[in-house]
Amino acid sequence: MLLDRGILTQDGQRYIVSGTIADLEVPETLQALVAARLDNLEAVERALLQDGAVLGMSFSSSAVAAVSRRAEDEVRRALDALVTKQVLGRTEDTRLAEQGQYHFLQGLLRTIALGTLTRRDRKARHLAAAEHLRAVWGDATEIAEVLASHYLDAVEADPDAVDADAIRASARETLAAAGHRAVSLALGVEARRYFEQAAALADEDVERARLLAEAGVAAARAADRDATHQLLGDAIAVLDDGGRDEDAARTRALLANVLIDENRLEEAGELIDRARQVLSGDEMLAELAARRARVAFLTGDNQRALQEAEVALSIADPRGLRPLFAEAAITRANALQYGGRLLEAMSLQALALQVALEADVTDQALRGYFNLAEFHLVAGHPEESGTLLERGLALARERGNRSWERDLVAQRVGVHAFCGEWDEALALSERVRTPGETGIVRLAAVFAPLILAARGDANGLEIWLAQPVDSSEWHELALIEKIARAVALRATGQLDEAARLIVAAAPEQSILGGLTHVYYIGEVFDALIDAEQLSLVEELLASAAHDELLVTRAALQRARGVLQARHGEFAEAETRLAQAATTLRDAGNPFELARTLLDDGRVLIELGRSGEATAVLQKASSVFAALGATPWLERTKLLLDPVAVPAE
Repeated sequence: MLLDRGILTQDGQRYIVSGTIADLEVPETLQALVAARLDNLEAVERALLQDGAVLGMSFSSSAVAAVSRRAEDEVRRALDALVTKQVLGRTEDTRLAEQGQYHFLQGLLRTIALGTLTRRDRKARHLAAAEHLRAVWGDATEIAEVLASHYLDAVEADPDAVDADAIRASARETLAAAGHRAVSLALGVEARRYFEQAAALADEDVERARLLAEAGVAAARAADRDATHQLLGDAIAVLDDGGRDEDAARTRALLANVLIDENRLEEAGELIDRARQVLSGDEMLAELAARRARVAFLTGDNQRALQEAEVALSIADPRGLRPLFAEAAITRANALQYGGRLLEAMSLQALALQVALEADVTDQALRGYFNLAEFHLVAGHPEESGTLLERGLALARERGNRSWERDLVAQRVGVHAFCGEWDEALALSERVRTPGETGIVRLAAVFAPLILAARGDANGLEIWLAQPVDSSEWHELALIEKIARAVALRATGQLDEAARLIVAAAPEQSILGGLTHVYYIGEVFDALIDAEQLSLVEELLASAAHDELLVTRAALQRARGVLQARHGEFAEAETRLAQAATTLRDAGNPFELARTLLDDGRVLIELGRSGEATAVLQKASSVFAALGATPWLERTKLLLDPVAVPAE
C-alpha cells in the first residue's frame, strides 16, 4: 500500500522513504487493507483486476481483453504493471501449460475485486467470459463445467432478469453436451457427473428425467450398480408422478437392460412386459422384443427366444436398424446354437458382430466378441477364440466399458481351463472375483472343481464347496453350478449326493452347447456310467445334436466307446475311442484327450494289444504330468506296470 502511494520506493532489496509520512492510515482489518490497495490503483488497472477476478484465480491476457473489450496490447501492459506492483504474478516456466498466464497472488484480493462489481457488471462480465470461451474452444465440451459456471454465476448475479431462464438453459445444454462427449470418450464417471448437473438445471420434469436416465446409463457403463439403480429409479419416479406413461416405459426399458446384465431376469422380463402395454411404434416394440428374447434365452426358453428375436429382426432388417439387428441376431444365434443348428448359429453370430462393428455400437459388438469367442473355442479353434477375446478387450478398454472388460477377462478363465493352462485359470478366477459377482464372473468360478478334482486337491475342493452360492435365474449358470458341485462332491467321496445332482442335470445336456457344458460333458458321462445310469447315458447319446463341435463330438464318441467296453464289445469300443482321440488332437483340449487315451489304453490291454496300449498310455501319462493331474497319472502308471499289462 505504501509503495502504491509513493511513500516508499524499492531499491534492490531495500525500501527507501521517498515521501512525507504524516499519517500512515493503516486499515484495521486485512480486508480493508486489500480494499485500500485496490483504491490506490489506477482506474484501468482496477477494472482489469475485476475482469480477471471474473475469470478465476488465473487467466490469460487474451481472456481479459475479451471480457474488458480492450486491445490485448493495452491489457498486457496494464497486467505487467500489476505484476510489478506485486498484485499479480505471471507464470514464466516454459514447461507448464499455464506459461504466460497471470494469477492473483492472494485469493482475498480476487474475492474483494469481484465483490466491488455491481450485479449488472458481474453478469455482463460472466457472459463475456462465456462468449470468449466458446470462441476459443468451439463446442466447449472440454471445459463444460467452467463454461456452465459462468452461465450460472450470470444468473445468480441477476436472477430476476428476463433472460435468466435462457442463460440457465445454456448451462444445462453445455453440461449435457459434455456428458455425451464424455460417453463417446468412455469417461463414464465424468459423463454421469455432467448429466446429473444438467438434470439439476432442468425446468421441466421430462427433461430432468431424461438427463437422470442418461446419468444412470453412464453409471452402468462405469459399473456403479447402486448409482445406476438410484438414477434410473429417480427418473422413472419423476415420469410416473407427471403422468408421462410412455416416457416412463422407455426408461423402464433402459432399467431392464441393466437388470439383464445383473442376472435379475424375472424383474427385467416384468419391466419389459409392462413397457409393452404402454409403448407403441414398431421401432420401440422391436427393441423390447430383442430384450425379451434375451431374457427368454437366459432363462432357458429357447423357443420364445427365437420367436421374440424374429419379431425384432423382421422390423430391424428392412428399416436398417443396425444396432437392433445386431442385438437380436446375437440372441437368435445363441438359441440356435443351443438347439443344435450350429452352422446357422455360427454364421449369424459372425454377421451380428460385423454389423455391430460397422454401426459402431459398442455393447452389441462386445457381446458379439464374447459369444463368437466361446463358439470358436468349443468348435476346436482356441487360437481364433483368443484373438476374438483380445479384440473385444481392446474395444472395451478403448471405450471404457468396465462391465464388459470384466466379463471378457472372466471368460479367459474358461479358455485357460479348456486349453490345459490350469494354473492360469485358477489364478485368474480368483483375481476376477468381486463382491456382488455378475453371472459371467460366477460362470468363471465353475471351472475350478474339475481342475481341483483332477489334481486330487481335496482341501481346495472342500473350500470351494463351503462357499455360499445364491440361486441364479440364469438357466445355464444354475445348471453348470449344479454339475460343478456334483464333480466336487464326487471327488471328495460324497457319491450319492453327486449322483443325484448329475442325474437331475444330465437330461438337459443335449440342448445346451455352451463352453462350460462342453468342458464338463466328459465328467457327466463318467459320473452317470459309474452310477450305473446306463439307460440315461443311452438316451443322451441318442438325442445328442452337437456333432459339429469337435469336443462334443469327441465326448460322445468316448462315451459310446466306454459304454461298449462295459458291455464287453472291446473291438467296437477301441474304434470309438481311437476316433475320439483323433478328433481331440485338433481340438486344443489336452485333459479330455488324455482321458480318452487312458480309456483307449485300457481297452487295448483287454484286446491283448499291449504294445499299442503302452504307446497310448505313455502319451496320456505325459499330458497328465504336464497338467499336474496326479490321480489320473497314478491310474495311468498302474496300467503301464508290466504286472498289470499282460504279455502278447
